[in-house]
Amino acid sequence: MPAFPGEPTAGFIPFSTIERDDCEMWQISLFTQLATHLDAPSHFVAGGRTVERVELDRCVGPATIVRAPGAKKLGVELFAPVADELRRTRRALVATGWDARFGTEDYFTAYPSMTAEAARFLVDAGVVFLGLDTPSPHRTDFRPLHEALFANEMVVAECLVGVSAIAASEVLVVALPLKLDGLDGSPVRAIAIEDAAFAPREDATHG
Repeated sequence: MPAFPGEPTAGFIPFSTIERDDCEMWQISLFTQLATHLDAPSHFVAGGRTVERVELDRCVGPATIVRAPGAKKLGVELFAPVADELRRTRRALVATGWDARFGTEDYFTAYPSMTAEAARFLVDAGVVFLGLDTPSPHRTDFRPLHEALFANEMVVAECLVGVSAIAASEVLVVALPLKLDGLDGSPVRAIAIEDAAFAPREDATHG
């Protein structure tokens, strides 16, 4: 699991084995911002919502695929054509294809950045979940872009893989964080279900 430069990666330490102890168990060391992960507002906003307080219904539901293959920047012009869809699904998965460079030297240094205008556009559209196949919304202006997206406590998932391979224009996304008390984020196992029959109704009541 390559980590952002200067940040720790994962660690796996064997604790017991079947041959010696009759069961196999491992100790795992993780980092909240490692690999495919989810940012809670507290990642950049002092006093912001921490990951165990993120509303899970933001992390599960219909999502609009926003296609931006080879884009140098993620501007309003990418999101405006699907504005109506974004207002309806309230979730966006951005497919730049950058995940194909995972493990290369420039993966963490040359990815397309989102503009502040685009961030405000998504907030104004009521988007509650943004999934990116890049390591962050911006290469250098980390805090300003995160703060702009967190204006309505949007959930931001980064380092997604395989978004460009999705054929559908809308999917059911599931990206649930671990319930890590008081922390800024969590690794997630993110999936997209292309069969629209699985998509839940936004007005459905929760029992």
